[in-house]
Amino acid sequence: VMDGVSSINSDFEAANILKKALNLRELTEKQFNQTITIVKNIDSDFEKANVLKTALQRNQPSENQVIEILNNVKTIDSDFEKSN
Repeated sequence: VMDGVSSINSDFEAANILKKALNLRELTEKQFNQTITIVKNIDSDFEKANVLKTALQRNQPSENQVIEILNNVKTIDSDFEKSN
């Protein structure tokens, strides 16, 4: 599933698929890392922030994964979305 998501051009659709995958079960480390990598390609601040929030709520990220999530947060331009 994760491999196919990276080829979706719609931020909305990609984010929905990622959020559904995150909500189904806790991801393996590899799947979680793939998700964070895919999130980097989402341009929409709203969609990116929502996927990152879901990732944090539904998983127990390692220290390195938290760093990657925070690096993704830095790419969000909207102060509102960043603060959520």
